[in-house]
Amino acid sequence: MKKTFIALLALGIIFILGNFIYLNYSRWEYNVQPVNISGTLIPKGKNLPAFSLNNGSGSFDDSRLLNKWSIMFFGYTRCPDICPNTLSILNKMYKEVDDLPRKKRPQILFISVDSEHDTADTPDKYAKYFNKNFTGLSGNKNQLDLLTQSLGVVSTKVQLSSDNYIYDHSSTLFIINPKGQLQAILSAPFTAEQLAKDYKVLLNKYS
Repeated sequence: MKKTFIALLALGIIFILGNFIYLNYSRWEYNVQPVNISGTLIPKGKNLPAFSLNNGSGSFDDSRLLNKWSIMFFGYTRCPDICPNTLSILNKMYKEVDDLPRKKRPQILFISVDSEHDTADTPDKYAKYFNKNFTGLSGNKNQLDLLTQSLGVVSTKVQLSSDNYIYDHSSTLFIINPKGQLQAILSAPFTAEQLAKDYKVLLNKYS
């Protein structure tokens, strides 16, 4: 009877210790800590494909994403509402993070999905109209498709007439970490203040 009691007690202690170790190992292994942002977090980051676009003065490839944080926004220069509104918010957001060291401020990348019209330096001039520190990028359809499909960018060309079209697209922002990986996705509606707050949370957590 006594041996049975001792055996059951030992099993109980092993069970409790096992659960304690498992739960704490899970926390150590996955570093489970809440990251509060108003968007979708990709904790381990998602690798992007190699790509090469044009910033108006030369090539802009995936190596330009390394060692700095970036915010990507996809649109087109003839966009009547979403693009100017979003770039205006990003301009205000950029000013909100002006207290950060220059190296920790994000590079804002406006990438045109309109490979027919937005060529050479057109997107870069457009982006710099909102903020001189912004960069506009263009590219051929194959290069754009490589990047947009990897990120899950949704944009649809809508032909209005034989010589006129628009793009139906969202204002989604893609946050790229200093390893060149997708770290978070932020979707509208958003404010400059909230974007700045989310950015600083990611900066502190993953830098």
